[in-house]
Amino acid sequence: MLLHLLFVYKLKVSTKLMTIGHSKYSSLELPWYRVLNWYFLCVANYFFFGESLTSYFRNIFLGEDYLNRLANYHRFISYWLYLGGFIAFVLSLQKKKYMVQFTLFGWTHIVLLCCVVQSHLIIQNCF
Repeated sequence: MLLHLLFVYKLKVSTKLMTIGHSKYSSLELPWYRVLNWYFLCVANYFFFGESLTSYFRNIFLGEDYLNRLANYHRFISYWLYLGGFIAFVLSLQKKKYMVQFTLFGWTHIVLLCCVVQSHLIIQNCF
């Protein structure tokens, strides 16, 4: 129950903070901004919750071949997912909007730092 509550809390707070960051520049019609926000949020959740799950349920993952591979290469998969998002961000850059787009990219990472990392540390503290 606590995990579900933290996950819902994290989604609500992340959505609100990303909306606050985007409200100043909403008239610029930035391409893929919302999609990239949600993508990085999902990748960060995958990385941090995957780290927790692989450490807690290592014995269960050893029994299944595909789960064992997923647990062994979790960080590698997370790295490539993040790199794919970064490449999508670079491809979405538009001339004369670089400063705004990099500002919002930084804002997205600050939101992830405040919400996802904090909830991960709460989970690590509880369990």
